[in-house]
Amino acid sequence: MKTNIDCSDHSSQRQTLKEISLPDAVTEIDSRLFRDYLHLQKVTLPNSVVRIGNEAFSACSNLTDINIPDSVTSIGERSFANCESLKKLELPESLNYIGKEAFLGCTGLVEIYIPKSVLSIGDMAFADCVNLKDIYIVNPDVTIGNGAFDNCDYLLIHCPFRSTACEYAISSGIQFLPDVICINQTNYVPTYSPKDISGDGWYWNSEKKILSLDNYDGGSIFAGADLTIELKPSSKNYISKSQTMQDIIGLYSLDGEIKIQGDGKLFIEKCDTGIYANDSIRISSGEVTVVGNFEGLHAENGEISILGGTVYAASLNKKTPYPAINGNVRPNNARIFAGDNQVSPILVNHYTDQKYVCITHDESCNPEFSRIINQVVYNIGENAQVITGNNYGTVIGKDAIINRSKITNLHNDEINDKFSGTIIGDDAIINRSNIMNSHDSMCGEDEPDE
Repeated sequence: MKTNIDCSDHSSQRQTLKEISLPDAVTEIDSRLFRDYLHLQKVTLPNSVVRIGNEAFSACSNLTDINIPDSVTSIGERSFANCESLKKLELPESLNYIGKEAFLGCTGLVEIYIPKSVLSIGDMAFADCVNLKDIYIVNPDVTIGNGAFDNCDYLLIHCPFRSTACEYAISSGIQFLPDVICINQTNYVPTYSPKDISGDGWYWNSEKKILSLDNYDGGSIFAGADLTIELKPSSKNYISKSQTMQDIIGLYSLDGEIKIQGDGKLFIEKCDTGIYANDSIRISSGEVTVVGNFEGLHAENGEISILGGTVYAASLNKKTPYPAINGNVRPNNARIFAGDNQVSPILVNHYTDQKYVCITHDESCNPEFSRIINQVVYNIGENAQVITGNNYGTVIGKDAIINRSKITNLHNDEINDKFSGTIIGDDAIINRSNIMNSHDSMCGEDEPDE
């Protein structure tokens, strides 16, 4: 049985052939096999094909539909050059090599995904693809030839941060966006992957653009742009620092927002900063525990919205009082626990006006959250309330909210019969002339505190 098809098989149909399905067991499409078949519109290749030869479909100007099966490892030089009507093409995960000028002049292409398996993109491989706007390059070490994207004036390269594609984009003056996700240092997932991708304890839903964690236990998760994480129900997920620079931050968005949802649990420890987003952090459910060597949660240019669930945050730095939660915080219907393993003050920074803020701990907390300590709250919003409760110690530490002139309500509603210790520490609310309503469940009548 023949394992390749040569030029003579269909040469008589050069001017008429519109559609063809090649037979099973064909392993190679010979060079120039369908070159200049001007009326060819659809090609079906069998799963046995390993190689597409040089110029195999070159100048098939009406070709709109061709499948590249999962068996293909190599696309030869000028294989699809000047296929102007080709608007969509899915490259398989088996592909290793894209030849020189392979897609030169494919003016119909708007978007293309280069899978991680691709090791080399040849010279001028996508040159003169004038309408190409987005290309996704997953392999951080892929070799890119000279002029691979010449005359692609609207192109945006999506690629891993600090990858060869990033370096190529910078040197070529091409815009790039590192919106590929790095999981545990080795697994790169493009945010616009056309296929679902899974790994050890994680799953990427390509339709919803959500990274699901299901008992994940590994290193940092890095995203160049927006990242939505779903904690699967009843799952316990752990992120901890390994030995690389990237793991300085446990959950990191270089240029976007981090969203955490779902009913599972997430623990981040041993990183300098637990969660860092250049934009915003939004936690809507679940239980998130962050113990940072310096900071717990940090939103550089956006807000920290805690809209549900429970957040435990701690800073373990012994010398400098870094905030456990650092950013413009907007909590609503959420419980926030701040603690420090009794090594340094914990600051929850920049609360804004919302329904309430709960900063507390209880008997079920980890040792890292063993107490509410001095200076735990500052810059609180004018309409916010502080609700604190603790069964075994100081509810509000000494000087905890001293000189916070905008506080108007102070409630202490979570104390029960197990409580033993100071409810409000020395000078905790000194100079609180604006407090009009102070309530303690163990006290009798409400009285204004001066």
